[in-house]
Amino acid sequence: MQIAVKSRVENAAKKDNFGRIENAILPKNERQIRPLINKLENNGQRLKVWAEVVGTGEKITAELVELKVDEFLESGEIVPDIEWIKK
Repeated sequence: MQIAVKSRVENAAKKDNFGRIENAILPKNERQIRPLINKLENNGQRLKVWAEVVGTGEKITAELVELKVDEFLESGEIVPDIEWIKK
């Protein structure tokens, strides 16, 4: 009986990976977060720029975050704010 329950839990966990952040790469310190908070207007912009930072594949530093924020601002790209959905 325990094996069947464990198997069901594992299968449910595998199917429910969408939207989970266990493997997400997050800022490690305030210096990496500060440019995102101080220079960008909304969370949509912050997520876009953070995805670009992570997508470089380089070591994430405050300088890299600052560079990507500045590049985004210079581009003039418009990114709408996101809506948080509570479950």
